[in-house]
Amino acid sequence: MVVAGTTAPAATYKQSVEPAIRWLVEHVAGNDWRERLPQLAAYPHDHFDYETDDRALELAGGTLIAI
Repeated sequence: MVVAGTTAPAATYKQSVEPAIRWLVEHVAGNDWRERLPQLAAYPHDHFDYETDDRALELAGGTLIAI
């Protein structure tokens, strides 16, 4: 996903990513994410590359982020 803007951001990526992820997790909690986020589910490719994530966690310094 690419977001472009012509004004200064209200928050940095670091400041905004945790609240965004927290909202997503809470928004789909106990539901099928495809039903809660139909536009995202309509994309013609996989969004979640769990194999790559698992390999990254095995690298030195890899850390699981718990929300």
